[in-house]
Amino acid sequence: MPIEQHISLGFSCQTRNTFMTFSAEHRTMPFDWCITTRQFVLEALKEGRGSSFMPNLNELKLYTTPIQQEQGLCSDKGIWFWHEFPRKPGFKQLADNPLEGSQLHAKFRALWDRFLTCIRDPHTVKRFVISNTQDNLELFTPMGSGDQNFFSHYGLDYDFLMRLDDALRTLGARNFTIHFMIRNIQNYLDFVLNPVVEHFTPMFVGTLSLPYHKMVSKLLGQSCERRVATGAELFGKYSNGIELVPGPYGDVLACDANGKVYGTAREVPGGYVFGFTGARDRVASAVVENDSLYFSDKGRWTKSSAHRAGADSMASLISTSH
Repeated sequence: MPIEQHISLGFSCQTRNTFMTFSAEHRTMPFDWCITTRQFVLEALKEGRGSSFMPNLNELKLYTTPIQQEQGLCSDKGIWFWHEFPRKPGFKQLADNPLEGSQLHAKFRALWDRFLTCIRDPHTVKRFVISNTQDNLELFTPMGSGDQNFFSHYGLDYDFLMRLDDALRTLGARNFTIHFMIRNIQNYLDFVLNPVVEHFTPMFVGTLSLPYHKMVSKLLGQSCERRVATGAELFGKYSNGIELVPGPYGDVLACDANGKVYGTAREVPGGYVFGFTGARDRVASAVVENDSLYFSDKGRWTKSSAHRAGADSMASLISTSH
């Protein structure tokens, strides 16, 4: 059986934390514990020597989050070193001399060398994962708040996927798949409406806080090669007006009474994981019994008819959701 390695490519430590909920065997890599913008990710891969992670220490700037007043050091290139420097008791404020005795360059030089060795190894199956679902990620937008500003720094769309794939191949990556964990349903639908990329899986999960990583981590264990939605037992209309229809990339699409896609489901061992638009932590696991869906948050959906949605229904529903 081939060796499998999950590797974070950003945008925050939430991605690495998700791996840790199902396995502690994945070796530390450069992007694991930093906050990085999408432009930083592309430029770091294009530059290829790891120098993006090794700035002049005197050029690092102090950054304090506006709500929790937590401190970290950042670079103008789009990286926040949030776990690399000593803190005072309470862990919010940096130590008085955080740069004193820093081993930042030596650490990231070793991590980058490990990263290159791993991604170029033809015998190791790499699963590159990027997530923009961390609930406080918008605090790390250099130009201020707003959906468009967030997207420019942390958006996951088809264009970024193509550029990322090219950067990885240019760097020598072999035998890999790419997985996006996405907070915005419209960004997810961008992949649904574009040609399927065979070694790629988009997963809509919404906005998440730390306790929900374990549930979402089940999604990362699924085959990237699945291209047809499993879970035919789900398909159809429910008494609450929701219709579940088959989608691409192995997903089931949840559409409201107006035909708008507002969530997805994916089969995992023991049931399904659903993600819905709306407030934070709108994810839930579910199991099917007879004609009903029973959710982990105590919700229940019951089918209103035995009808099963087909491909034509899926196409019409997706077209009305944009």
